[in-house]
Amino acid sequence: MGTVSHEFRTPLAIICAALENLQLSESDVDSPRLSRYQKIERATERLIQLTDNCLADARLSVGATALYLEPTDLMRLLSSAASLVHISDTHQLVLTVNGDPEAVAACHCQVLVDSAMMRIAMSNVIDNAIKYSNGGDIRIDCSVSDAKVTVLIYDQGTGIGTLEPDAIFQRYRRGSSSKHGTGLGLFVAQQIANASGGSLKLLRSTAQGSCFEFTLKRAMED
Repeated sequence: MGTVSHEFRTPLAIICAALENLQLSESDVDSPRLSRYQKIERATERLIQLTDNCLADARLSVGATALYLEPTDLMRLLSSAASLVHISDTHQLVLTVNGDPEAVAACHCQVLVDSAMMRIAMSNVIDNAIKYSNGGDIRIDCSVSDAKVTVLIYDQGTGIGTLEPDAIFQRYRRGSSSKHGTGLGLFVAQQIANASGGSLKLLRSTAQGSCFEFTLKRAMED
């Protein structure tokens, strides 16, 4: 599976580059072609996400030694993860530090992670929050202590249904309200977090929304 998924990356990259050129060359903002390009873009993003998850799953099956842990800027990591996800017009992504959006610019905390893999993990949880809520804020709140960093991801969806909290992290398992997806995203996200010396768990799930918690090791300054 890992080898096949790797072979998908080059043609998908070519499609993305060609699509970007088509969008840039379209001068008429009201052209119906733009809407078609956006549909192709969203479909391509889903294929890239699926490919990334399959590649990550293959790497994790080798063991934690497949990860390259290095100090990584937390805010850049979160921004990069969010860029992988299609955010609909009905959603708004809100990033805060200790509940304060003004504190984001001043936060220069680093975490000890494999940046490429953790980017996939965080984008999976953000995508899950968007996928299973009809709209509203997707809030990402960070808090920093001496040795660890906590990242909470809140949505305003309808919860995970009747599944036990730990069950949604099983491979190919989805909530009872699932509309589409492989059931691989949260499994991969938790495996990456665990292999990084951290954790990912569901803190809360109600009819008013869910909250997922990443706990990561802080990269200590010399």
